[in-house]
Order: sequence, then C-alpha cells, then structure tokens
Amino acid sequence: MNQIHQDLTVVIHYTGLNYKIVENFLNNSLPSLQENGLEILLVFKQKEILPLISTYIKSFPFYNWKLLHASLENGSEIYELALKFCSFNRYIFLDATYLLKPSILSEFLKLNFFYSASIIIGEVSSPFANFNQNPYQKDPIIFFLGNYDLLRTMKCNNVLIPSLTQVDSIRLMQHDGAKIMVVKNAFETLIDNSVKEDNCEKYNENKTGITWYYDYQEKNYLRAAALNYFKSFDYFHLKSERIFNEKFNILAVASIHNEKKHLKDFLNNLSQNCDAIIILDDGSNDGSYEQINEEKVILKVKKQRNGFDDLENRNTLLKLSFFFNVDWILFMDADERICNKFESLESLTHEETPTAYLINFINLWDSPEFFRQDMEGERNNVKGIYQRYRLFKNIGYTQIKLGDNRKLHFPTVPYFNNSRNSRVLIYHLGVMNLSDRLIKYNFYKQDGHCVTRNNYHYLLDQQPILKSVDSLTTEDLQADKI
Repeated sequence: MNQIHQDLTVVIHYTGLNYKIVENFLNNSLPSLQENGLEILLVFKQKEILPLISTYIKSFPFYNWKLLHASLENGSEIYELALKFCSFNRYIFLDATYLLKPSILSEFLKLNFFYSASIIIGEVSSPFANFNQNPYQKDPIIFFLGNYDLLRTMKCNNVLIPSLTQVDSIRLMQHDGAKIMVVKNAFETLIDNSVKEDNCEKYNENKTGITWYYDYQEKNYLRAAALNYFKSFDYFHLKSERIFNEKFNILAVASIHNEKKHLKDFLNNLSQNCDAIIILDDGSNDGSYEQINEEKVILKVKKQRNGFDDLENRNTLLKLSFFFNVDWILFMDADERICNKFESLESLTHEETPTAYLINFINLWDSPEFFRQDMEGERNNVKGIYQRYRLFKNIGYTQIKLGDNRKLHFPTVPYFNNSRNSRVLIYHLGVMNLSDRLIKYNFYKQDGHCVTRNNYHYLLDQQPILKSVDSLTTEDLQADKI
C-alpha cells in the first residue's frame, strides 16, 4: 500500500473515566494510525480525562488528531456527531473499551484499500434479523463498530446489514466470537450525506456541550509542537508566528545544498507562481542559507549534512509543511523554473477530483533556448518531454513511503491515487551546461540502481538532438498522452 492515501477517519469513542484504558488503546494502535490520508477523531464523554488525553496526543504531533468532548449517551448520537466532524466519507468506528490485537487496524486499512466499494462491520455476537435495510448514500463508506451493544443501541435507520450469504468472515479481534464482515459489492449506498448538513444545527456547542481540545486542521493547536520541532534544526527562521493563522493555496517546498548561484532567480520564480515557500538547507557552506530572504518564504531551516538523502529531506519538508494551513503542496528543486506559457499551477487547484498532478519537464541543453529531445534515460518520455509527480493536495500529515531502501530517484509525492496529467511545464536547468552534466554524472554513479540501466550515460553524449523551446505548443503537452 505504498504511496496511496486512505481517505479514512478512525472514530474512537469512550464514555468512561479510566484514562489508562484509553492510553493502552492508543499505544496499541499508534503504528497503524500514521497512514497517509488517515485522521483520528477522538470523542469522549467525561471531561475529567480530556486534559490527560490532550497531553498524550500533543506528545505525538505527527498524527492527524481531532479531540472533542461531547455529552452524548447513545450510539446513534455519537455516530451522527462523528458524521459531522469527519473529513472523509469512509469511517472506522471503534470503542476504546475493547483492546484490539496490534494488527487489527492495519488489517482494516488493507480492507479499506482492497474493498473500496464495500462496508465492513465488526461485531461480537450477531443476529442480523433485528436491522432494517435502508440504504441512502451514493458514496461507499467503511463502518466498524467495536462491540455489538453499541450497534444495537443505534436507531439503525441509516445502517444497512446484508444477509450472511453476501459476506466473507475473517476472525481478527481479541474476542473469540468476533468477526469482520466484508460485503463484496452488495450495495452502492449506505448513509445519506445530508445527515451531516441536517445535524449541523443540532450538534452545535450550545446545545450539546461540545468542546474542542485539539484539531490538526486548526494550526494554532500545533504552534508549540511546531516551534519545538523547528528548534531541533541547527538554525531556523520563521517569518512570524501570525503565519499559523494564515491560509495559503499553494505552498512550494525545496531542499537545497550550495545553490547560491540559483537561489535569487529560483525564489523569484516560485514567488510568481506560489503563495508561500519553505526551504530546507541541507548543510550548505556557500552562504545559501543567508541568501534566502524572499518575502514569501515563511520558514527556512538548516541542518547538518550527513551524505545526500533525498528521501529524508523530502519527508522532512512534509513534516515542516504539516504545521501550516495550506491547500496544495509543490515539490521543487533549485535548478527548476516554472513556465506559465501553457497552464498555470493555480488553475490546477480549482479541479475537484484530482489530488495529485504529473507536471511536464524539459531539460534545457547548452542554452536556455533549446531542450534535448532524445532523452532515453527519462521515464514517461515523449520527444524530450517527461512527467514527474510534484503537485498534490494537502490531506494532513503524510510521508513518502517506499518499498525499498532508495534515497533518491523515486516518485516525489507521498501519494498519487486520483491523479492526472497537466499542461504545466517546468524547465530543468541542472544539465544545461557541460560542466554541470559531468558533475551530475559522477555524482549519480553512486546510485547503481540507475547507472546500471544506462539512465545517466546520456549526460556524456556529444551529439544530442535538440529542439527550440519556443517551438513547443499546447498540443505537445496534452494531458492525456500518458
């Protein structure tokens, strides 16, 4: 399940007073709660344990936590409240009273991925005859209840329970009699989305005593954790703490090392195309860090360099980005320039369905006026135009997770499901000069994974096929080519 996102809210509720029960439940579940695109909504009835839980989750800032108090009694009210505050249309509903096996959540996440058009219901003992079949919602969801009693106390008018002939049973929970029912394509609808809208007035703070204690989407809750993390670097400069209250459409992030010659033009180009910038300086010794003073740079940090690890740097940038309120994140390198001739980055952000975009690249060669066409070493290459994942929607805390130990040359976004191609073009200047090409070839020889496949021998070619940059047209960048 590398480089996908779950689109899933895990709702964990508890009505008791025993903090240790909640702490044990969360400790047991933490390894599975840090998946990309997974948020955790904690709903508790007893105010007395909320400060302890708040302190607990603040010690683990790189999770998509939501924590609230609600004076609700029955399962139906808790369920409908969760519908209002979940960010996603797929849910797992857990009762913290029931300690799960360590593998249970990871198994549910696999089911969420492989049975995306199904419902999952967990139960302890189970006559199905008591439930009404009443489907509403057009979007499929996952719904899990930690115990049968909670399900039984619900109104059930929004719950569809299929017959036993439609399900596969998998024993995964702590209780010997517990099962997970996976319904394969049994229906298309389950919960009416209007439930969220209808309950907005019903579940306001005045009427139900709802109190928010933490919300990863409200960055003021993360301010202290952010400052502590920034202080872990050798140097950092935050434009202003007021930045935590601001919202940005496109945040550009970049890692640099001794890029002083590129920085002024690079930052100017980013400022024309993005709303905010974060720079990670990977141990430069040429004065690069001091030269980062563009107005739109909201944060710059500098760390000691311990060899070149592109994966670590990009994941560090994702951690830094998590503390700011942004809609889209764009990965860039200092030797790249965004071209606005065909399609703008900003226009992509108005699309509703895509959550990640492939961007077009060309390698400028020997001159800013020409690019190389015979780029055999580049994947997705069409006459010198190749694509890379760079722009993606912010869905909370994410990391780039690979199935191997590569430190460079990997898809540079944390996920790319629901993606599409674009007509945005980026100029790559890093191989334009012969001297730079020789330096890069010698550097990339350390990456045997690529050199053994001749991916970088093209850097030594003496007679490449070149084409004028000005000759490129919109048709050359058609979004449905790949």
